[in-house]
Amino acid sequence: MKHSRPLILRGSGMLQDVNPIIDRLCELFPAVFNRHTPKPLKIGVGREVLALAGVHPALMEVARTDLRRALKVYTQAFRYRQAL
Repeated sequence: MKHSRPLILRGSGMLQDVNPIIDRLCELFPAVFNRHTPKPLKIGVGREVLALAGVHPALMEVARTDLRRALKVYTQAFRYRQAL
């Protein structure tokens, strides 16, 4: 999926493109994650998704830290904030 501008998390001297992780979440859980028409996430969904890191076949190679960063970027996006 082509993005108008990359979602990059800055901090601790690191730059990380979290688009691939967010794309994967949108593909795996389309009822929960949607870039174009996001809905507020239920309380605790972050913990549920983090529990799947390294367990779910499609998230085996995704580190919990990277998944946490992707969730942070997703929930701080302008469209998501508008949906609240």
